[in-house]
Amino acid sequence: MNFRLAAIVCLMMFALGCAREAPPSGPQLGEAVMPFTSNVVCGPNRGMQHCFVCDTRPGDPGLVVFLRTPDSTARAFLDVFRQQTAGLIKDKKMVPWVVFLGEPGTKAELDLERQVEDFARASALTQMNITVLGDPAGPPGYRVSPEAAATFVVFKDNKAIYNKAFTASGWSKSAGEKTMADVTALLNKEPAPAAASAAPKGPEAATR
Repeated sequence: MNFRLAAIVCLMMFALGCAREAPPSGPQLGEAVMPFTSNVVCGPNRGMQHCFVCDTRPGDPGLVVFLRTPDSTARAFLDVFRQQTAGLIKDKKMVPWVVFLGEPGTKAELDLERQVEDFARASALTQMNITVLGDPAGPPGYRVSPEAAATFVVFKDNKAIYNKAFTASGWSKSAGEKTMADVTALLNKEPAPAAASAAPKGPEAATR
């Protein structure tokens, strides 16, 4: 009886583990992270189509998170995202942003923009880089899985160095917290960007 119970528990844990992970979604490790534009609804570039991949300087990391639904789970995660990325922006010169994916078509995209903007305003997230894209598969070539409720891609020099995706059944605030902790640990293993050399002073400067 105990053996049967243990077997059932193991199967349930295995099923939960499988449900949490989505199929491959977004650029995988070593694959190219290509520039793309999306409609910015929050942050300094609000009201424009902007390429955040293009803002990422050589040697500095970027982090894009693809989400689908501006709901309470997204709100809780984005609060964590804002806190966790603050230090990475300062120490690692990271460029972080979020893209809400929706259905194609001008009307559908405009509706999603309004929905996400209202969501961000109500959640006090208007200073973050939050964008909208009317393509459920993400930018051209990104191949965001239709089963993925959230997809994280960390990249450097236009190559993916981290990828994590979750189905709706596995996506939660705690899943987001764990993923951001993993991203922070990964980037903290790498040396910080070198500071610019100070201009020479005194007699030495006169000889150059």
